[in-house]
Amino acid sequence: MKIFNVLMIEILFFTTLFAEDLEFKINSIKTEKMPFVIGIVDKETDDILFVANRLKDDLEFSGQFLVDIKNFSQLKKKSDLADQIDEKTALGVFLTDNGDSVGFRLYDLFSFSMLDGKNYKKNDSGASWWAHNIADKIWPLLTGQDGFFSSKIAFCRTIWGGKRGSEKIIYIADYDGKDPKELVKNGSVNLAPRWNCGSQSPILFYSECAPANMRLIATNMRGKKKVVSNFEGLNMLPSCSPDGKKVVVCLSFSGSSQLYSYHFDAKRNKNVYVRLTNNDGNNVSPILLANGDVIFCSDFESKSPRIYQYSASNKSLEQITSSGYCAAPSYSEKANKLAYSRMEKGIMQIFIYDFKTKVHKQLTFDNAQKEEASWSPCGNYLLFSVESESNTRLAYLNLLTNQIKMVGGPKSNISYPSWSPIYSEFPAI
Repeated sequence: MKIFNVLMIEILFFTTLFAEDLEFKINSIKTEKMPFVIGIVDKETDDILFVANRLKDDLEFSGQFLVDIKNFSQLKKKSDLADQIDEKTALGVFLTDNGDSVGFRLYDLFSFSMLDGKNYKKNDSGASWWAHNIADKIWPLLTGQDGFFSSKIAFCRTIWGGKRGSEKIIYIADYDGKDPKELVKNGSVNLAPRWNCGSQSPILFYSECAPANMRLIATNMRGKKKVVSNFEGLNMLPSCSPDGKKVVVCLSFSGSSQLYSYHFDAKRNKNVYVRLTNNDGNNVSPILLANGDVIFCSDFESKSPRIYQYSASNKSLEQITSSGYCAAPSYSEKANKLAYSRMEKGIMQIFIYDFKTKVHKQLTFDNAQKEEASWSPCGNYLLFSVESESNTRLAYLNLLTNQIKMVGGPKSNISYPSWSPIYSEFPAI
């Protein structure tokens, strides 16, 4: 399926998908897993047991650790560990339920010295959020890498049936696809979710198929919605500047899809739109960079879409991909790399482009169609949809080990994944 045309085709037509296990042709890097212990100290409550198991999921997600959960009556001296911990286990985190808070202490078990610790006040974000916060806190100490466990993913799921034949529901889930919750369900086609930037309250943008157009909606995590853009035609795929003050969006009221920058003018109390592209092609999938440049996909120079970079300083246009069918770019500021899909022998494969070295690299080689790559906040993972002959699922690619994890089972019909930044708070849905 050609990704570039999906935005138009999704409005009118959907292909029935069923489940199938997928095998990826990718050279993975095998590493020996490091033993790690999670200790529950004193009483084992439902909250602390849940946190321990979710923290185990987090630490094992990368494939670097082998985690064991154990109970301890107290932890005051090394002898309290008794014979419960293998002599090869060098590190452990110990959890306590303090009633109104959850505490953790990270220990070097060889010297029995505390490396870090903190109490997290219990709030309505839920026990998963507490566990992910602990993982984010200790991950840099364990690996030297930034944590990403408090981030979320959004995606669309196609449900067949009803008056319209099908609908697309938008879900929110933990970073690893667990605990999915419906966020947008209205009997219509809702697609292409995008997160706001910044570290404060999370906002999700998405496009809803209305009778006369595809309008752009914003919603908070409690379901409060607002129409952001409602021109004729397409209103889709917004990209926010890192400071959240400017947005680039796709609008097609003039004919083909063009890119517009808009910001709120406080003096005039209205949004101000500035057209960035002016050609006969379709211009989609914008990415607004910190310096004001815009990366996007367009077919204005050839029948096959290519990826371009628009310079905000001199209004020039530079090709990032000069040949082939290339679509769905996604940029990681942390890695300074661009992920995109490129057609190779009729199959959409995942590529990355390194802005520092100017080198393109193919990451996947199997026979499943792959699209809509999205970066983790740490820049070490890619999330994308994988379409086989019978089903669409999500896949995580660990760029450090080249290992793949799949999300979604039979008839999952999942598409349009979007990985969030890490927000300071994330209300329970």
